[in-house]
Amino acid sequence: MKVDVLSVGRFSQRFKDFQHIFDYAETFLDRSDIGLWILGIFPAEERKEDALFYEEALPTTDPRRFICFREGKVIVGEADYYIDAEELLTYLEDTIKMYDELQERVNKFVKSQGLHCKYCSKHVFGEVRDTLGFVVRRIESKKAVVDMYCRYCRRHLLRIYFYWGRRR
Repeated sequence: MKVDVLSVGRFSQRFKDFQHIFDYAETFLDRSDIGLWILGIFPAEERKEDALFYEEALPTTDPRRFICFREGKVIVGEADYYIDAEELLTYLEDTIKMYDELQERVNKFVKSQGLHCKYCSKHVFGEVRDTLGFVVRRIESKKAVVDMYCRYCRRHLLRIYFYWGRRR
């Protein structure tokens, strides 16, 4: 995988189309436990080679921004300054695997429950990506907190906790 460390100015210039996400997006996947915050995962418009671009960092409390093109996805986020490229790639792969597994589990949950929106009364069956919106509030090695929203009226429906492995 290609890794490119860019100056702050060069990063901002090259990825100016993503600036709105860095400035205004809420955290989509919160991995505060390791110092990683994913602001969005999007399908790539065209298949690009796998690459990671991130800002140079000086020791600071501010996170550095990154953009990763991986397996037909564009991952936009921030990471603590002390995480190097190799660590960041490992964390991204682990987090994306957890996210994909979580999406499957959310889909199974929705299908098994036959959910409907209590506000607009729309029945919410089928795949999550078609009818329900969900935001992963926190994802860790053992637990994920998922908020689910109605795609018709955009209201919050419920919060679900998913666990991996044994609970104590």
